[in-house]
Amino acid sequence: CTIIAVLATIVTDSSSAQAEFARRNEALDTYSKLRAIPVSLRLRLHAYHGYLWQQLKGFDEDAFFSEIPPSLKNEIKLFFHQRGIRSVPVLNSLEDHIVNDITQALVTELHAADDCLIS
Repeated sequence: CTIIAVLATIVTDSSSAQAEFARRNEALDTYSKLRAIPVSLRLRLHAYHGYLWQQLKGFDEDAFFSEIPPSLKNEIKLFFHQRGIRSVPVLNSLEDHIVNDITQALVTELHAADDCLIS
């Protein structure tokens, strides 16, 4: 009985998330047409929205992080970024507290595939 309940919850959550994705796509279409956004730009907007969906499945990380204690937020950020920081040779020998400070200063951003981040 418990396994069936868990599976039912998973299916329901998945269906709700897919419905939300479809609703957001419709909103993007409406906005794009209302503002007469060129088709090429609309395609990029939808591609980016699809990429966000693949990465986060509609999960709002900002809302999540705003609801947890700062200490736990810091530990999660350290978990996400420490390996990347330690993989840079010049940063590998830094003391742990400095690596922690660096991770806390980092901001995660998702960008479209063809965005130029450094010019």
